[in-house]
Amino acid sequence: LTVKNGTIKTSGYGATVWGSNKTLILDSVNLTSTSDDNFGIFTNGETKANTITLLNNSSVTSESTGIYFPGDGKLTVENSNVTGAISAIEARAGVIDISGSSVLESTADEFKFENNNNGTTTTGAALAAVKYTVGNNLTVNISGGTFKGKKGLYVNDPNSDKDGIVTAAVSGGTFSNDVTEYLAEGYAAVHDEADGTWTVIPEDKNVAEVNGNKYKTLAEAVEAAETGDTV
Repeated sequence: LTVKNGTIKTSGYGATVWGSNKTLILDSVNLTSTSDDNFGIFTNGETKANTITLLNNSSVTSESTGIYFPGDGKLTVENSNVTGAISAIEARAGVIDISGSSVLESTADEFKFENNNNGTTTTGAALAAVKYTVGNNLTVNISGGTFKGKKGLYVNDPNSDKDGIVTAAVSGGTFSNDVTEYLAEGYAAVHDEADGTWTVIPEDKNVAEVNGNKYKTLAEAVEAAETGDTV
């Protein structure tokens, strides 16, 4: 199913993908769920090979978790936004790809994790990747986007005794917490002390130079500069 353009507003689930081998594409669609008990988009943890894709400035907004993706399959957010009062996205299996100018935001005023084998576990994360009990792999790929919340990215495997592994590879994006642990090879996370965020850039990318010395942030260059130096 492809939904293109327009607005969806509901007091229940915004969209529910039942069964396996199903596809949902939102292309330039604004979806809002005003319920604090229902997700913006929801799948079931026992399902297989479902695909959910947000494209072209689509948005999902929920008074609960924006997107809950517990089943095997693929979730893609490309140049689109997801906002949740609990978390923006909680994924528990499958492949999660976030790219472009996407913005994921949790508006919760605290971070909290509580293991739950029948639903969400995390409050306050832009993207929570927490493996489910079914035993599927969970893979997170982030090449761009802005991740706002008490934690921009939270990765956990509370069910490590079950089959399946959790992996994350971050090669771009700006986060509200340090994501150094999850960096793809050849990338670095640069801390902006002014706003507290961490931005992922190629390791060899520098943004400023003073007297032949290169710096990854303008703030570092300015601090190093002396009177008469050119930044």
